[in-house]
Amino acid sequence: MPRPSPNSIARCCHSPPQSSTIVSPKSGNPATACFPCHPTLPRAPWSWPSSAVSWRCSRATGAIPRAVKRRASSWVIILPSCRLACRASPVVAANPFAPTAAASTVNLLPSAGLGEHARALAQVVKWHNSKPRRQVFRLFGAAGTGKTTVARDIARAVGGNVLFAAFSGKAASVLRGKGCEGATTIHSLIYRPYTDAKGKLTFILNEDSPIRGARLLIIDECSMVDAKMGRDLESFGVPILVLGDKEQLPPVTGAGYFTNQPADIQLTQIHRQTGDDPIIQLAGLARSGKNIPKGVLGATKVISAKELDHQEVLDADQILAGTWSTVTYLNDRIREILGRPYGVPVAGDKLVCRKNNRGKGVLNGEIWFVKEITDIKSDKVFMVLSAELNDCEVSVCVDPACFTVKSKDDLDELSKRAKDRDVFTFGNVLTVHQAQGSEWDRVVLFDESKAFRHDRSKWVYTGITRAAKSLIIAQP
Repeated sequence: MPRPSPNSIARCCHSPPQSSTIVSPKSGNPATACFPCHPTLPRAPWSWPSSAVSWRCSRATGAIPRAVKRRASSWVIILPSCRLACRASPVVAANPFAPTAAASTVNLLPSAGLGEHARALAQVVKWHNSKPRRQVFRLFGAAGTGKTTVARDIARAVGGNVLFAAFSGKAASVLRGKGCEGATTIHSLIYRPYTDAKGKLTFILNEDSPIRGARLLIIDECSMVDAKMGRDLESFGVPILVLGDKEQLPPVTGAGYFTNQPADIQLTQIHRQTGDDPIIQLAGLARSGKNIPKGVLGATKVISAKELDHQEVLDADQILAGTWSTVTYLNDRIREILGRPYGVPVAGDKLVCRKNNRGKGVLNGEIWFVKEITDIKSDKVFMVLSAELNDCEVSVCVDPACFTVKSKDDLDELSKRAKDRDVFTFGNVLTVHQAQGSEWDRVVLFDESKAFRHDRSKWVYTGITRAAKSLIIAQP
């Protein structure tokens, strides 16, 4: 077998390379690059760490040769094109750049030197390819451990029709922004509208859902899925990979159907942003139950609520608090600063849905904006709303008392009585519970963690991890 000539080696842009990686182009000519660089190399379909040196060949006539030469921190392996193979190997198949056709099958036996993501890829693909297999595979990890990145690579490895879904529209939007094409809400994926004999519009399980033909369904923020929805998902018989974070708050009602069992894989290494990012640092402190110290670092600040500037609050993409009384007070105060009338929605107001209306396709927790007030009566407000994430519009009828209630119990009572009306409240400020599954670039968090006692650390952690770029924590 020929050794590589100097001209056949593609050089990495990092010196030294950031990680030990093998890249073997489909042509059989070797190339050397670190993990961040290898996808940019021409025709470089394979990569794996140099510690993965144990090989077996199931259909080839001879053993695949081991590394023949070492360059810097990478092994160069020369594989003739006639020996190139894929798909049966969990690790190789998990590589999104693996070739789609080959003459033989190679099984890679991963060693302890594999990175956490590579091991996760290997285990998930092994589960997916096994027969018989459990229907649900649980991949859990704290914020920033790269659950979505792993899931995206798994989708590429599995190939075919892989679907992404999340409980909320905001979470589905975050998935799409991270490269998970076609991500949608679970509700729109598995339910369809139905009018019963009495003319009442409701939603039922869609037996013709696209899930029927899927090779894999990937669910993000799985802690938000209750038992009924979970069982409905399982009824399609498709393998399901669920992504979750057990460090977050449990749902207010209907504890997570998919998080009531241990993880199959628990990711621990932080990858989102950087290890020095203050948001990640604060999340780590909260996760370990430590106090959050005051201070300013870049766009992240932990300050006293008295130091908070009005403009910083108005500039936030979302404001979060803990208790209902604080949420209603802050919503009223912000609207007062904006010059809007008390308790009366106007065009431009940000609202949050508090009750599902499946006939109209509005779901509890979704954010909408008032586009137009079409009519106001003593007991009804008619509005046209536009969705936060797309161009969808919907006409709603809301009891105006919803915009002045001072307690969650009062709103629940209104919701029960208003059978023919929609339930919305002002949404400039949300509770951390309501914000689960969503992410915004700029977040202001009013720290009311003391109200949550045993869940105090989880409350702080969940609030912090709603911020992607900028975070202000206002402490009492």
